[in-house]
Amino acid sequence: MPKYFHDDYGAARAAFRAAACEAGAKLGAYPIRARGPDGEALSIDTAWLGADAPKRLLVISSGTHGVEGPAG
Repeated sequence: MPKYFHDDYGAARAAFRAAACEAGAKLGAYPIRARGPDGEALSIDTAWLGADAPKRLLVISSGTHGVEGPAG
């Protein structure tokens, strides 16, 4: 059975960044003041795919509130 959700923030973040990198995305990270449940540093990570100055832009946001985070 495939595993869709990671056990912790670090694993989920690493998987997101690896998949984005594999897709050719430009990665960004914006640290936030809040800490994770185990005291770990948190950030908002971004992946930019496509032209640097597109005529149109689609923004997809996920996991920025908390409980939906595992769905990434």
